[in-house]
Amino acid sequence: MDKGTLDKVASNTDLSNEILRNLGEKNSFLDEMMSTIFTDWTSDNDYYQMLCKQIVPFAKGGNVIIIGVGASVLTQKMPNCHNFRLIAPMEFKIQRISRLHGISEEEAERLIIRKQKQRNAFIKGFLNRDVTDPSLYDAMFNNAKCSVDQIADMICYRVLSGEIKG
Repeated sequence: MDKGTLDKVASNTDLSNEILRNLGEKNSFLDEMMSTIFTDWTSDNDYYQMLCKQIVPFAKGGNVIIIGVGASVLTQKMPNCHNFRLIAPMEFKIQRISRLHGISEEEAERLIIRKQKQRNAFIKGFLNRDVTDPSLYDAMFNNAKCSVDQIADMICYRVLSGEIKG
């Protein structure tokens, strides 16, 4: 989710932005073990449940873009929720991240691999789904084959076409 949405979720709950940003990075076995031993321990799963209770009303309210946090799974059956995935070949990602962050291509590749593993583990761990499953998305766009403007136009067309899901 973007910073504004994170801020709003954090203000609606007792969750800090730091907790929300780092969700899913703890060792899940140890985290769950701690939550069974200590009654006041809040596991990542507990935090994620609190986050979901905030995300779903955002989605139902409409006019919001939710990025990540399993939104494509959480909003799958909701009417007027559209789920999109951006993909690209690794070489494209490496060059883009290297340029954007001013880092070497080797650093960019390590960063991409680490972040993708975290995303995959997050969705698998919390929602038992595969982030690469195309059935989670209404459409997928290849960044290497379409410009940002083209992708935005296609998303707008899809959203504004009036087709109601759910």
